[in-house]
Amino acid sequence: SGTCYNGQNNATTDCDFSESGLSIQNFISDAVWNTGSNGTEISWDSIIASKFYQLERGSNTGKICESGTWCNDNVVRKNSWTGKIALLHPSDYGYATSGGVSTSRETCLATRLYSWEDSSIADCKNNNWLNKNSSLWTMNPSAGSTLSNTAFYVSENGNVNGPYVYHSHALFPVVYLKPDVRLVSGEGTIQNPYLLTINN
Repeated sequence: SGTCYNGQNNATTDCDFSESGLSIQNFISDAVWNTGSNGTEISWDSIIASKFYQLERGSNTGKICESGTWCNDNVVRKNSWTGKIALLHPSDYGYATSGGVSTSRETCLATRLYSWEDSSIADCKNNNWLNKNSSLWTMNPSAGSTLSNTAFYVSENGNVNGPYVYHSHALFPVVYLKPDVRLVSGEGTIQNPYLLTINN
C-alpha cells in the first residue's frame, strides 16, 4: 500500500494492493529483468521479435533526450532491474506465436510486431497465447529524441506500439518460479487453477 502514479505530469493517487497479492510468494524467485529500449538505434515500428530481444538486453535506456516538455523528469533509467514480479517483454509476445495455415511462425517472426494488426497476417496474433484482445503494458520503454514518457505495449489489435505511459492498459504479471517448485495438478484456468508445491 502507498502512493501510485496516476495520469500524466507525475500525478499520484493512494493505492492498496495488500488484500489482492499473490498467495505463492514463497514459490517466486528473484530475477534480473532487462529494461533496455530501442534508443536511437532503430525505429520502433520496424522491430521484429529477435531484434526486440537484443534491444531489451542492450545498453539503451528509456531516456535519450536531454531537454523539452516531455523530457523533464528526474527518473534515473537503468538497463535492468532485480525483483520478483515484472511485466512481459515485447519479444515474449512475439515469440509466443505459433503462426497458422495462412502465415507460418517463421513469417510471423520475420515480420515487424508493429504490423501484426494487419488482417493479411492475422495468424500471428490470433495464434498467440499471450494475445488477450486487450491492451497490455510491457516491461520496456520506448525512447525518443524529444520525449521520455513512452513504453511499449501490445494493443487490443494485436500489434506492438509505443504510447505515453500515462495511458491506461492492462498488466500481465510475469514471475520466475524457484527451481524446486513442482506442478501437482490443474490446467491454469479459473475453474481448474494450477496447484503447485515446493520441495524442501
